[in-house]
Amino acid sequence: MLNNGMNYNRAAITANPGSKESRRARSIKKPVNTTVKTLRSMYGGRPDTIFFQYPEYCGEVRDEAGTTEFSQQAFKKLGYSLTFKVTGSTHIYNSIVNSMKMAGFQMVTGSNWNMLWTGIPRPDTIKNACKFQKINHYPSTMQIGRKDNMWRNIFRMKRKHGKDYDICPKTYIFPEDHKRFKMDREGEKKSVLYILKPAALSCGRGIRIIGKNSNVRRRKGYVASKYIHKPHLINGFKYDLRIYVLVTSFDPLRVYMYDEGLVRFATEKYSTKKSALKKRFVHLTNYSVNKKASDYKRNDMNDDNEDSNSKWNFTMLKKYYKKMGIPVKEVFSGIKDVIIKSLISIEPHIANNYNRYSKHKNTCFEVYGFDVIIDSSLKAWILEVNVCPSFSSSSYLDKKVKTMMLCDAFHCVGFMPFDRKKLDKEEEEQAKNRLLGFDKNKEASKTKSVARLDGEIKDFKNQVENLSKADITMLMEYDEELSRKGHYEAIFPKQSNIKAYEKFFECQRYNNVLLWSYIKHGKSVNLGKYLNH
Repeated sequence: MLNNGMNYNRAAITANPGSKESRRARSIKKPVNTTVKTLRSMYGGRPDTIFFQYPEYCGEVRDEAGTTEFSQQAFKKLGYSLTFKVTGSTHIYNSIVNSMKMAGFQMVTGSNWNMLWTGIPRPDTIKNACKFQKINHYPSTMQIGRKDNMWRNIFRMKRKHGKDYDICPKTYIFPEDHKRFKMDREGEKKSVLYILKPAALSCGRGIRIIGKNSNVRRRKGYVASKYIHKPHLINGFKYDLRIYVLVTSFDPLRVYMYDEGLVRFATEKYSTKKSALKKRFVHLTNYSVNKKASDYKRNDMNDDNEDSNSKWNFTMLKKYYKKMGIPVKEVFSGIKDVIIKSLISIEPHIANNYNRYSKHKNTCFEVYGFDVIIDSSLKAWILEVNVCPSFSSSSYLDKKVKTMMLCDAFHCVGFMPFDRKKLDKEEEEQAKNRLLGFDKNKEASKTKSVARLDGEIKDFKNQVENLSKADITMLMEYDEELSRKGHYEAIFPKQSNIKAYEKFFECQRYNNVLLWSYIKHGKSVNLGKYLNH
């Protein structure tokens, strides 16, 4: 019997230490921090959130100003318990377990959790979550997580907005586009190359490079994309970027990009000669492929100067760019642009379904793994988006980047401790009041029409009194996230880019318009003054 009351087949665990059951047992048995720290909100009267300190091996300490420390025993006496669950539909990663346990969360298997880390959640899982519980995926997230769906959404935007959405290589979805693919390929130059991929697989499985005369079957579940045959090279090697993107809300859309990511190299020098097309170590940058190469070099040391490693972080990449006279700011501006546009392309699917399933505004969050390539002209292109990126650590570099990134994501999202028994009583009382026609939480509709008058609230200071408590709370949550974002950069919305991107949204949602108006015209307003107005 382990410490959470679960029974395990010890003989099976001993016989197969690499099994999922064994990994789960070891993760549950890992010690939990004996103390819990909470972080005060920047707004008086708003709830505290759980403070996520980095594990010691990260080599960095987060500033603890504004925190209050409790022993686990004292925390439980207040009626609080911190728990997280990792379901069987996903992997158990040390970077997640270590981050949560460092903050004082116990790993459990039941339904009483603060965070659920899972594969794609069912609608009823989202619907049944209470307002303090958080889930690591949005509904309909596979609209960007499958290569065919991602292209459908980007191509829909490309038809409407033209070159503004030239952010992903032209793609053909089989079998429906097979005939068009053959016709288009006939009109291409002899040197044209395509990359054939399964629409729903990862880790380089099933991928091959094909030329103009290659035989391509009409296979369901595959896509063929124009190959970026002139990528930017470093020391003669092809590379791509794994970029971690946190979305804390789709309504309104709030996007953060982590300042460190991974640069993944192929292990053989790049060539488009016919003899090299079948060489996976030349054309594929996936770690799962290149780790098998004899020339693969792990980054095991805490050293940002190992130029010959097969994996870098962004610090090393930017240092190289500066050394070669490559404009770092411009390259990364292009990367942020394709990320924002791709997320706007799926915003209708996710926002609509989220609002249909969830009773609360902040149930879901998501950490995406964007794979981006830079071509020889330094333009960024999206290759694919991983909704379940690997958080395993094959080296010290991986371990540090991924653990700190997840710690910052959990810190930014803002887990609020809650008393489950007290919450159940409150929800029961509210349900009873609704049945009797006395809903204490029902506010007079002061005005959901304020922001719809001319597209934005320009006179924000004078209009703020007309906003509802829910409106004020949403704006406060945005400010609180910014104060907790750690090494994440808020890339949308920003005062400097709202105008550039608002035209790409298919509809002007109230919450987007309200947040954009606040950012542009209302940052000088003291929101705390109006919370209980």
